[in-house]
Parts: sequence; C-alpha cells; structure tokens
Amino acid sequence: MRAGETGALRGRTAATCVLLSLLAASAGRAESCLAAARSTEPATGAKTRYAFDRPGHAIDATGVVWRGAGRHAIRLQGGHSACWSGGTIAGPYPEDAVYECAAEHGYRGGACASFHVTAGIAPAVSAPETRIEDVQISDYGDGVSLESTSGAVSVRRVYLRDLHDDAVENDFAERITVADSLIERSFIAFASRPRSGSGLDQRGNVFTIHNNLVLLHRFTNAYKQKPGHGGFFKWPEDGSGPQLAVTDNVFVMDDPGSGQLTLPLVDQIAECRNNELLWAGSVAAYRAWLAAGGGHSDGLLSNRARLELLSRCYAVTVKPDAQSKAAFLAEHWDPLVARWKAARAAGGGEPGSGARGLR
Repeated sequence: MRAGETGALRGRTAATCVLLSLLAASAGRAESCLAAARSTEPATGAKTRYAFDRPGHAIDATGVVWRGAGRHAIRLQGGHSACWSGGTIAGPYPEDAVYECAAEHGYRGGACASFHVTAGIAPAVSAPETRIEDVQISDYGDGVSLESTSGAVSVRRVYLRDLHDDAVENDFAERITVADSLIERSFIAFASRPRSGSGLDQRGNVFTIHNNLVLLHRFTNAYKQKPGHGGFFKWPEDGSGPQLAVTDNVFVMDDPGSGQLTLPLVDQIAECRNNELLWAGSVAAYRAWLAAGGGHSDGLLSNRARLELLSRCYAVTVKPDAQSKAAFLAEHWDPLVARWKAARAAGGGEPGSGARGLR
C-alpha cells in the first residue's frame, strides 16, 4: 500500500507505544542546567529582564508566575551562556486576538491588543548557548522568539500552548534545538525564515526537533484572515534554510492553509527518524493536501511525493470520517499529552513519574 494514501488510514498502535516509551525515558533521565550553574538567581514576578553577565549564571524561575505582560514578557540579555529554568508566563492574547489592529486581520473596532511582535521569552544573549527549560508559556504571538543578538538556543521540556504565531521563532539564522516539549495549539510550530532583505544564509546550521508533541491550531483571527492554520515549518523558499534533524516526534494537523510547509524539505534533511503525523481532518481534505504542497525549494510538486520520500521516517494516521475529531484525538493524542504532563514540571507533573506504568 502507498504510504501517502490507503496505508495511512490504518492505526499506528505499535508506533504510539514506542513514542510513549521514548517520552517516559526522556523524562526519567532529564537533567537541569541549574545543576551546572556557578551562580543561581531566583526570579521574581516583578522582574522581566535578566542579565547573563558572568560565566555559569542561571535563573531559577520555579513557581514564579507572570501574567498579562504585553510585547515580550521576559527578556534575556548578556554575553555569557544562559540558563533559564521553570516558571509560568501567561499572556493577555485570547483565542480571538488579532494579528494587528486592522480590518484585514479581523479587527472590528474598540479596544485592541495585537499579538504581532509579542513573545513569552525573547533571548538576546550573545553567547554559544541559551538554555530554556521547564517553563510554560501561553497566549502570546510567539512562545520563544530569538532577538538579533542571540546565539544558539536550546529549548527543552517546555509547554508552549495557545500561540497565535510561531511556537519557536528564529528570524536571525541561529542554531536551534527543541526537545522533549509539548506544543499545543500553535498556528506555526518552528520558524526559521529570516526577514525580507536580510540576506542571511542558514545552510550551515541544523534546526533539531526531537521527541516533541506538536498540535497546530487555526485561531478565530489569522494573518489577513487567510483560511487554515499554518505549517509545522516556516522556511525560506530560496533553499537557504537550515538543515532539519527531525526525530521521534508526533505532529497533528487538520486544516493547513495554502502554501504552508507541513513536511520537511527533502533536500534539507540532516536526520529523519520515527515521526508520526496524525491527520485530524476529513479524508477528502487529506487527499487534497496530498495533491498540494508544491512550490518549495526541494522542487517537489506535491505532499504525496514528499511523503513517499519520507516514508522511512514518517508514519501517517488519518482520521476516519465516521470518527469525530475529539474522539480521534482522545485515541491517538490525549494519552501522549497526559503522560507528558504527568512527568514534566512545565505540565504540572512530577519529573520522572512518567516512567512508571508504561509498556
């Protein structure tokens, strides 16, 4: 059977069990960047800018909550490698927030707070690595958004939810790792498309996406009210994007907009292994998605062709039309999310607990 069509309609019970085991094992051996810190500063809810101006400095935000801060809620600055651990950052941008306060984006008048150019955490640390771990970020445009002065960033064990733009945004061509994280209801998951006219070339970098759960969502209002949600990847169309290492992830979508990149570009793959794609829309919409997908830098004319070339590292499960989206997610997605949350501090659970009771 073809990987992109009939065979995709069959369940993936074995694959799901493997992914549950991977999630549990990762939680059981999790290490915090706080353990290697030379100095640790406790965060406070009244402070939103943190400096890394000496080697080995870390911020411990465990139990601290920030609510309703506009623009970039937390800014990380300095010239030494940074460690941010813990905390909850809840934004003021609800389900029906608008991209900008203009009618073309769905604005109807009255008070307006636009989510464009907002983020939960904005790293601007000009050092080899900024580590962001065990934090929950919700209700912003972006979750983690690198600034122009940022070095490489590693995002681990974070819970990013209800993000109207990009869960992790990299406009300035840095190396990124996103691992062991839950991204739930984001318009776009991973963005690495430099701004127009920048001339930045990322082909020497690798964007690593490992052991994550990712569910895309179309909010009430989107950019220029275009239909559908975004893609899992936002990449340059001229082939100058970074290589992708995509391993051990579960991706969920149901209504991608026209032109959105939902599969890795096959000419820009550093590593691809053991990923599962869950289609939560109709079978007809899935077949339309298979036929679409051209115009990207790998030269392929359809998602069907791309998926066939990725069949060694992508398994697909398509929701039967007789099953509701809620029931499909309850079967294939919700158990993964529950296990993740139970074993991660950012999900309100106890780290390491997810290793118990898994097959």
